Amino acid sequence: MELRRESAANLLEKLLNCKLRLLGSIRKPAPGFVLTTDEEDVENPMNDTGVEVEREEGRPCKTNEHFINPPMFCFCSDSPSVMVKLRKDCLNTKEFVFAYGCAPYSIHNLCMDLIKTFPGVKIVLKQIVYMVKTLKSSHLLLQLFDKLCLEKFKKTYVLILYTKTRWGAVFFAAQRASKVKAACAALPGEILNADSTLTSATILRCCLLIQHTGEGDEATFSAVYACFLTIKYHIKTLDLSVMEALHLNYDDICEMIRLIHHRFSTIYSEAHALVFCTDPLFISMRRSMGFRFDEKFLHLGKGSINQQSKAVIARISMGNKILRRSMLSEFAVFVTRQQDTEDDFSDTSIKP
Repeated sequence: MELRRESAANLLEKLLNCKLRLLGSIRKPAPGFVLTTDEEDVENPMNDTGVEVEREEGRPCKTNEHFINPPMFCFCSDSPSVMVKLRKDCLNTKEFVFAYGCAPYSIHNLCMDLIKTFPGVKIVLKQIVYMVKTLKSSHLLLQLFDKLCLEKFKKTYVLILYTKTRWGAVFFAAQRASKVKAACAALPGEILNADSTLTSATILRCCLLIQHTGEGDEATFSAVYACFLTIKYHIKTLDLSVMEALHLNYDDICEMIRLIHHRFSTIYSEAHALVFCTDPLFISMRRSMGFRFDEKFLHLGKGSINQQSKAVIARISMGNKILRRSMLSEFAVFVTRQQDTEDDFSDTSIKP
């Protein structure tokens, strides 16, 4: 196998090497160990010139256990299949506590799933692409379109062509097409079905706004979990008029929810559930959604939030039974307490 190929195995080796060097720069090795990234450096303490080099005696540091008070290391990656495999390998080595993926990338893939899976959405997108390409391919038609825009909107608009690689392009294309529907309707042939375009833009608008939220540096684990819950809620509560316009039925809604769960699983770590469950900003959201639907609605296809949180606490404690019991006790007090005020921001004083 080509050594320079970016496979999961080669990338994992690079990650472990970088982690070891970083760990050595911020923590001292435990007694009886010496920091090195190559076992041969210890077994054969000779340099390239053949002159013996003085080295500290001891075994090479290879894991967290060989360092004094090691920090917690986590890994974040993109969402292609090789990265999913890499994240699993990172957890299997026990060298990384958590491994999770990129939320905006996953939401973009969810938009692509909706387009490919449901004919009603795909037909509208094809109409938009056909209209944009037709107008841009003819200079005369484009001039006529600009003239109509000036007459009706007092300004010109540039039509946006949909492309798979640009995040949010499907929404921007539909939004711009619906904005200039009056000018398009005035063109001979009326190639745009304006009502369906507006409906399609509505169903994708929630995904796009949430995608922008996930791209920000301030997007926390709890915000990412809440974003996917918001998309699920938006799909679950679609108006009948929207469903009829896009030829959707109950089975299609269930399939959309399955796609939401699948895309969330490509970036998922149990830590998402724990942070969402204990974040005071989303307590009202969690309770209202659980009351309107049920507790399973909040799981996003990953099982009980409490069980996920307990698994995270066990992983964070790193085998320390006293720390684990303490964290579980704080978590139990937080999630079972009686709320005596409507101000959820007061919960920050007792958050674990």
